[in-house]
Amino acid sequence: MIETIFNQLLHIMNTQRVEQPVNYIGVRCSPKAGFPRISRFNSLSLAVDSCFWPLYEIHGRDQVHLWRRSFDIRPPVLAEDDERHPHYDPRYAHLKKDEIPSTESLKDALQRVMFCWHEVIKPELKAGKRILICAHGNSLRALVKYLDDISDEDISGFEIPTGNPLVYELNNKLKPLCHYYLAEQENK
Repeated sequence: MIETIFNQLLHIMNTQRVEQPVNYIGVRCSPKAGFPRISRFNSLSLAVDSCFWPLYEIHGRDQVHLWRRSFDIRPPVLAEDDERHPHYDPRYAHLKKDEIPSTESLKDALQRVMFCWHEVIKPELKAGKRILICAHGNSLRALVKYLDDISDEDISGFEIPTGNPLVYELNNKLKPLCHYYLAEQENK
């Protein structure tokens, strides 16, 4: 499954006018950086494919939006005995129970993403490599918040569309020169 996804990514990159053909992607995974946004509503949210109407009816549209998009407000905790809890996921079996969150805000995700930025991504960029980051939307929002210095308040209104790569061009100090969505560049 993973190999198929990466083969599809290679095909997309090679057909979207990327400067040089891509034949190999070195994969570095950080399980601590990859937790999806966790709450007791997570699987319900996914089951209705981003249509949150059941949650809206129970908690109200404003509260659900606050949980999903605010910077530092965590959704309700997912009970540790709930079968959906990530500590039951074999991908995280090597982690200690206290290293696996039962809920998290974007602020929590930012801490994990910053570890990945400093320990994995930044050294690769400093070495002159081009990086493709595939991650959960909340992890991507955290990285964009950092790169673009988006305020805690403004990040709640920021959306990254699914399936449309966001490209950053950085200077030698790894500060953004510009960013754009690949589909927008294709239409020029």
